Amino acid sequence: MLAMLAKRADSLLIKCVDAGLAGVLFVVPMMMGGRIAAGQLVLITLSLWVAVCWCLRQCLAPRAAWVRSPAGPLMLVALVLAAVQFMPLSPSLLAAISPKLAKTLPLWTSGVEGTTTIDVWSTLSLTPAATRDSFIVLLAFALLLLTTLQRLRQVEDVERLLRWVAVAALAMAGFGLIQHFTRNGKYFWFYQYPFASTNGRVAGSFTNRNHFAQFIALGIGPLIWWLQSEWRSKRTRNREITVGLLAIGLGVAVFAVLMALSRGGSAALLVAAVVCLIILYRGSLVGRNTLLTVAGVGLLVVASLSIYGYEAVARRLDDFGSVRELNSGGRLRLWRADAEVIADYPLAGTGLGSHRAVCPMYLHDATNAVGLEYTHAENGYVQVAMESGVPGLLLALAAVGLCVFWCVSSIRGGDPPQNPRVLLCFAAIAASLAANFLHAIVDFVWYVPGVMVVVVVLAACACRLWQLSRGKPREAARVLWIPRGGWMAATVCLVVVGALMVHNRLIAARAEPFWHRCLVLGRNLANHEAPDRPEKLNAMLENLSATVRWEPDRARAHAWLAAVHLGLFDEPQNPSVAAITVKQLSDTVAHDPQLQSPDALDAWLSRAFPERRRHLDAALHHARTAVALCPLLGENYLFLADLSFLAGSYTPRRAAFVDQALIVRPFDGSVLFAAGQEAAMAGKPEEAVQFWQRSARTGPAHQRRLAKVLIGSGRLPADVVLDIVQPDVPTLRWIRWQYHKLGRKDELSVFDERLAAASQAQARTSQGESACGYWLEAAKAYRRLQRSAESLRCLRRAVESDFSQCAARYELGTLLLELREFDEAEKHLRWCLQRKPRDEEVRRQLEAAIDGRLKKGDMLLSRPVFLGTRGVDDTTKEPVRFVIPRQ
Repeated sequence: MLAMLAKRADSLLIKCVDAGLAGVLFVVPMMMGGRIAAGQLVLITLSLWVAVCWCLRQCLAPRAAWVRSPAGPLMLVALVLAAVQFMPLSPSLLAAISPKLAKTLPLWTSGVEGTTTIDVWSTLSLTPAATRDSFIVLLAFALLLLTTLQRLRQVEDVERLLRWVAVAALAMAGFGLIQHFTRNGKYFWFYQYPFASTNGRVAGSFTNRNHFAQFIALGIGPLIWWLQSEWRSKRTRNREITVGLLAIGLGVAVFAVLMALSRGGSAALLVAAVVCLIILYRGSLVGRNTLLTVAGVGLLVVASLSIYGYEAVARRLDDFGSVRELNSGGRLRLWRADAEVIADYPLAGTGLGSHRAVCPMYLHDATNAVGLEYTHAENGYVQVAMESGVPGLLLALAAVGLCVFWCVSSIRGGDPPQNPRVLLCFAAIAASLAANFLHAIVDFVWYVPGVMVVVVVLAACACRLWQLSRGKPREAARVLWIPRGGWMAATVCLVVVGALMVHNRLIAARAEPFWHRCLVLGRNLANHEAPDRPEKLNAMLENLSATVRWEPDRARAHAWLAAVHLGLFDEPQNPSVAAITVKQLSDTVAHDPQLQSPDALDAWLSRAFPERRRHLDAALHHARTAVALCPLLGENYLFLADLSFLAGSYTPRRAAFVDQALIVRPFDGSVLFAAGQEAAMAGKPEEAVQFWQRSARTGPAHQRRLAKVLIGSGRLPADVVLDIVQPDVPTLRWIRWQYHKLGRKDELSVFDERLAAASQAQARTSQGESACGYWLEAAKAYRRLQRSAESLRCLRRAVESDFSQCAARYELGTLLLELREFDEAEKHLRWCLQRKPRDEEVRRQLEAAIDGRLKKGDMLLSRPVFLGTRGVDDTTKEPVRFVIPRQ
């Protein structure tokens, strides 16, 4: 009886493990590729599920086997390396392992002119919270890998997983295409992801089309394996139907990858197909049926593309080998910056998950990166080396090398010779792994859990197939027998550790919806002069407070909270309250001797700002918390500098905070602007101008802020302001408008000259509508300068650039009207009226052109018509004119 119950329990637990593995392959990718906290929660839960179920199953026997593999020690070393990064270390050990930290964080390693309120930094990771979260995900992958290795006991188990991978890829391809053809901009037709939409691209449930294409490319090898297995199958019933359906499925998968318009994904697809077919050919497994199937799939894909998407795919895949295309999105510039990080932190890296925070320190040319945030390195190998140092890169290369060894050594054959069934499996696995390892060179596919679950499962399949193909004697030597007590202890440890892991991702999943709302609101707040700014700030405050309530370790949320509280202090909602910025308040306190004692300052702040005082205290608290969680958030040091008067003498001086901000964010516009202000107050005008000019080069927003300060001084002429700011065309137009509002019209000609020159320079490097807009801008500037010839030239170039732009043709028509070129003016104005039949101004200008043409014609009719000459006058010796007077 007990034996029967044990057997049933054993069967049930194996089914539970298989269900968990199926969930990992099918559910995790559907959770936005596993890149959101909810997807990581599902991954961790399912990995723990399969591990605990397997341990419980092993507890049923007095002693149970543990299959050893090289993957186990490798994962253990990787976990230790990751754990060391976020564990507190002594200052001496920290300095020995990562000496660059002391130079990067001087405000954290020594007091700056007195006692500092900032703690001494004690971890190798510059983002310890993010590193801890990455460690938890890495631990989930380790559990998944090790449990899968134990579950695979025979070739049939490997074939089952390959079949699941193929089905998962087909399901994702079908879902992606259906979602694309019925798109409404939202994922699953109801979920609005703040960073991406489904408009104009095939991405399935992934946030990035490259990752969608990679996921399907991972299924190409298993799909070809399944097709070939069916052709080789001896069963006759429904075989042709199954093969036909699989061939159609393969065609759909290829079509979906091409429709994703992913160059890297298309290359990965090609690599997977070529590697698989080469291995099949080498094993003499490519027959007539295989070739016919491949040809049929190709025809299906071509027919599908001819119906939909051929031009877009052809344009996207036109030049694979172009260096310019390789650098799309700034890859080469990003890799150069990451290489500098690796050189500065070679032994332990900057911490898993730190790329977003560390990269801005090394991106020298910030002009082209305005509005961009590089969360990843666009190269798996580079990012591993950056975040975990050279040891981490060696571990990653060792893992890749092991997978290559398992596949190549088995495919090449040996003793005993490889049977076709195992060789077929290796062809599918090697193809998928090759596609992943090569795609990782140009994308961060290793940091997408939805993709890596497939890679981990396939790596486990490769390892076990290699072990099984070595024969039973060698298999027996790899087995380690562990008593029941050991399995029970492992189960308890998994439950305890698993509870902590699930709790970590559960609170992140609860906080994430609030954080995503903040990201959307933050995008809308980019316009600093929005009329509903106070309402949006309050909405931000509510969602950010909910975010940190659920997830207190989210550094960016604390940083944004500090900024929001300062914004609410600077912009009181009560119009009767005098507006004063924190910077002005700090200067007031610094120059008032009666406010130097903490008690006097506290009493004065409570009286002067009874409702807004809380925003100051909250901003100080969140700014401190933000830099404690991530000391690379440069703008928060500026907040601490402005709020340093609240802490009295127990804080570094203001300049120390600015210097620290300048070290961690040397190319940030706000930090550079603050450094310029600090230099100006210190009596260093030349240094201040240099900082301000560097700040202005980081983007239009910083150009406008600098221009406001310079214009507000009222002492600088327009040409000096422009030389300092060096604005782009939109900012130049904005500065001109500010001078116009101030009534300084005598200086507007300076702006028009600069605007005309800058617009023409931009137009010559642009095309189409963009070039037309710049030529039009230059023409308007010349027209204000009363230089009609140059204006006419620019307007003609504008119309040549884009003949369909009504604004350009209208401006050209009105200028021609002024120049009394009525015929050409009428042509352009009549074209504009056809596009805007209800525009009365266009109609009046057209009537004026017609009237001018008619009057000009009447004047010509009133003149005599010269027809030629008839002979020579004998007296004057000049030709005699022959004319007919007009009536």
